[in-house]
Amino acid sequence: MPLHPRNLEELERQGTASIRALLSDSYYAGLGRGAPVLLRVSGVDPPSRADVEEWLRTKNDAERATTDRIQRRTLRWTIIAAVAAILAVVVPIGLWVLDRVREGSTLH
Repeated sequence: MPLHPRNLEELERQGTASIRALLSDSYYAGLGRGAPVLLRVSGVDPPSRADVEEWLRTKNDAERATTDRIQRRTLRWTIIAAVAAILAVVVPIGLWVLDRVREGSTLH
């Protein structure tokens, strides 16, 4: 059964860390997948443990995807910076050597 919008709002308000802690406390959440999780939202039935765990999985997957995307972008820019740094050293040295060879002088 999908989460009631008010339960979903409360889950979002509390955040994943608080909800994980809530699920580990037997006062607020039973052990079975169908057990209610007491979010203390008035006017609606409490969500099932299965629904709350599914919400947590969805949030964790989204956080992991965001982290992976940030890491890929960071790696890409790190590689670009490394190539630029190498070129900043190699190109002037290469031009200096080329200039010396054209002049016919030795590299000493």
